[in-house]
Amino acid sequence: MYLATHWDHREDDDYFTQAGNLFRIMPEDEKQRLFDNTARAMDGVSTPIKHKHISHALHADVAYGEGLAKAMGIDIEDVTK
Repeated sequence: MYLATHWDHREDDDYFTQAGNLFRIMPEDEKQRLFDNTARAMDGVSTPIKHKHISHALHADVAYGEGLAKAMGIDIEDVTK
């Protein structure tokens, strides 16, 4: 008998392509809502965690990461260094 805790559901290590593809088909107004909602949701979160989230978004699509950084008031250069 196999328990769910032993099942590795991952088919690959690509965590970013699907998010990037979805982001690229979103209309501009929807992208802006995504940036604004994410920035509001992450208000009060530590800077290192915000940087990590932006870094993940950058892996999906550069414009996604840059838009999040701008909405959060974070200099993208601080995330990429």
